[in-house]
Amino acid sequence: MVFLAGALGFSLWARYELIESISVATMCNATSVPMRCIVRDYVIATTILPLWGYIALAAGAIAVFSRRFDLTVLALVTGAIGLVLYAGATAAAGFLVGWITLAGSIARARSAKDR
Repeated sequence: MVFLAGALGFSLWARYELIESISVATMCNATSVPMRCIVRDYVIATTILPLWGYIALAAGAIAVFSRRFDLTVLALVTGAIGLVLYAGATAAAGFLVGWITLAGSIARARSAKDR
């Protein structure tokens, strides 16, 4: 859950402090651009295609079949980032698949513990 909170914090910061901030946009149109503008350009480049949503969907689909916890976390994290950074439909699907896979792994762990 720490990864999920960190991803949400990063994506909210990127959206409201980098992408949608008028002062940062004005600063990045100047001739000498700070490092913040380079990061802004890369974040904007990931939103041209719903990249975060595609990663979340792919990780979630693979996690369903492989039952790997790291792919489940990847689906949750990239889905959360995609939900904030303009990749709503695909990110929501990947995020939900990640939650379902996580719930299934918790249920399997509890049933194995009860045996």
